Amino acid sequence: MAVNGVGTFDYVTDGGLQALVDGQGDGIVASALHTPFEIMVNYPELDVDDDFVFTPLSELGLPTLSGVILASRQFLASDHDTAVSFLAATMSGWELQMETPERGAQLTLDGWNGPDQLGLVREITAANEAVPYLTSELTDREGLFAMDYGQIEKDLYPKLRAAVMTALPEPGQVIDMSVQEEAWTSLGPR
Repeated sequence: MAVNGVGTFDYVTDGGLQALVDGQGDGIVASALHTPFEIMVNYPELDVDDDFVFTPLSELGLPTLSGVILASRQFLASDHDTAVSFLAATMSGWELQMETPERGAQLTLDGWNGPDQLGLVREITAANEAVPYLTSELTDREGLFAMDYGQIEKDLYPKLRAAVMTALPEPGQVIDMSVQEEAWTSLGPR
């Protein structure tokens, strides 16, 4: 944490939200999309805004990559079309979710979660709150899940080096954006 300029604190690694509420630590890593609703439903005596602070890891000096597909080069060579189709379908799903969060939320509840005590309101709110995490100027230009190798080297690599990961390859050697580019192109003009 010193690398990020964050002072000393106790971090709860197990027990989740209940352990934090019980005073067993000062912080947890949790979903910014669902944890506020969990607090509202399970801990009505607490105020989400007054009693808790939600801070993205990037604001703590730890930029992260998410929404990536990890696959071997062998898989991409033998099943390239499958990977492109899967990613295109995922992109289409997220676009639909962003355009009509009510529909996506209802599909989630009907098809996957079944009865849910937090229900439709939570899913719609979570869908709307996810948009800033999925979109940027880069994704506006190059499509959902686009990554900038230069930004990875500038923002993420210094943190990895500070954590003693010194033999880092060029991002383009380990990140293959061709599947993302092909999937985005396959969806047609926007």
